[in-house]
Amino acid sequence: MANPFGVPEHYVADLVGYSARHELRLLVEVKAGAFWASQDLAAWDEQDWQENFFQELTETWFPDPAKPSAEPATWHNDYYFMLVTPRQIALWRPGAAPRRAPDIIVDASAVLERQLDVQRFPLSRLDERNLESVVYSWLMFSQFKPKQQLIDEPAQRWLVDTGLYEAIYHGDIQLQAA
Repeated sequence: MANPFGVPEHYVADLVGYSARHELRLLVEVKAGAFWASQDLAAWDEQDWQENFFQELTETWFPDPAKPSAEPATWHNDYYFMLVTPRQIALWRPGAAPRRAPDIIVDASAVLERQLDVQRFPLSRLDERNLESVVYSWLMFSQFKPKQQLIDEPAQRWLVDTGLYEAIYHGDIQLQAA
């Protein structure tokens, strides 16, 4: 069963992004804490992604409602999926093969610096809820910016290049209940 905006009830994500037509386009998971702040996601290999991320993702965050809880879950990849850590932002495009490295990894501080003075308040010192709020603010502002403005900003250009900007342009971003 889905809510009025189309998010299946079995999906659990920190933030959810919709198109202007109220179609689900983005799921965002925010991870804070010492482990995530210390990880260089670009250096992870396929085994690292499986052991450190996808195992938890498929078994806990996005369980398959058609299977009993004892069975492994299936990967749902109809949407963009974003993982935000204090160090980096990783993005998978819709249709991405399950259990693999992301399509793009960018520096989180460079991307989020307009929403928060990251020199004064390093992302690594934020708790998960505060980091979620910064990401929410960034996504809300980004989806309403002119496309050319994002293209002209080196730290934001990837939003356009990956198609995410078009997918959520003039849509809605929602923080999910904790």
